Amino acid sequence: MKKISLFLLVLMMTSSALVFAGANIKLRVVAVNPSEDRAQKVPIKINLPKEVTPADVVDSAGLEIGYDSERAAYYAYSDSVELKPKETRVFEVEISDVWRVPDEQMNNIRTQTARALKHLENTEYFGQAKGIVDSIERRMTEIQVKQDDDTLSREEHIGAYRVNQVMMAQIKQDVQQLEKLLQHTGAPPSIEFLKDTVFEEKKDMDRITAWRVILGIVGFLGVLGAVFFARWFLAVKAGKGAGNPEEVLPAVNEHVAELLRPAENAANPNQDNRKAG
Repeated sequence: MKKISLFLLVLMMTSSALVFAGANIKLRVVAVNPSEDRAQKVPIKINLPKEVTPADVVDSAGLEIGYDSERAAYYAYSDSVELKPKETRVFEVEISDVWRVPDEQMNNIRTQTARALKHLENTEYFGQAKGIVDSIERRMTEIQVKQDDDTLSREEHIGAYRVNQVMMAQIKQDVQQLEKLLQHTGAPPSIEFLKDTVFEEKKDMDRITAWRVILGIVGFLGVLGAVFFARWFLAVKAGKGAGNPEEVLPAVNEHVAELLRPAENAANPNQDNRKAG
C-alpha cells in the first residue's frame, strides 16, 4: 500500500497568521489532509506569546491550554484532530490584546503627577517638578499614539509594546523623583497618600487628631483593664477570698484604690504637704 503522508501547514507567528479582531487578536493555524481517500488524525499546537496567560484567551477554538516550561509560555493544543480526505481546517485562537499599557494606569499617573505639581506650586521645587511632569506627559502621549496605530504589523505592535514598557519603567522612576521632592515639603512618602482634603483643609486634620485622641483613650483603658485583671487574678490566686465574691470584692477595691492613689496625689499636692506638716 502506498504510504499516505499528511501535510500539516502551520501559519503561526507570521503577519498572515495574526488577525486583528477589534480589541482582540487571532492566532491562526491551518491543517490540511492532502489524501484523496483516507482520513488522518494529527496533533495541533499553537504557541502563545509569552505575555499571554489563560485569562487572556477569549476563544480557544476548542483547543486545550497547556504550559511549556522550556519556553515559559502557554500554548493551545489538541492531541488528536481527525481530518477527512482533502479536508482543510482552520483553528483561530482569539486572545486579548495584552500588548497595551492600560489606559487606567496612565490616567492614574496623570492624576498623581497633577496632584504632586499642585502641592509643589508655591515651593522652590516647582520648576524642577514641572519639567518632570511635562516629560512624563510627552512620553505617555507617545505611548498612546504607538499602541493605537492600526497600521502596525503584529511584530511592530508587540515591539512597540516592549519599548513602551521600558518607557513606563522610566516614568515610574520620574514619579519616584517627584515623591522625593514632596518629602522636602513634609508631604507623605507616596503621592498615592497625597490628598488635597488632607493637606489643605484644616477640618480634616482636626478629624485625624480627634481619632488619635479617641484611639489613645481606648488604648489607655485597655492597659488599665489588663492591669486591673492581673491584680484581681493574683489576689484570688493568693487566697484572698478563693473565688468568693464577698471576699474578693474588698480586695479588688483595694487594688483599684492603689491604682488611683497616684492620680489623686498628683491632683491634690497641697493635701500631701499638709499631711507632711
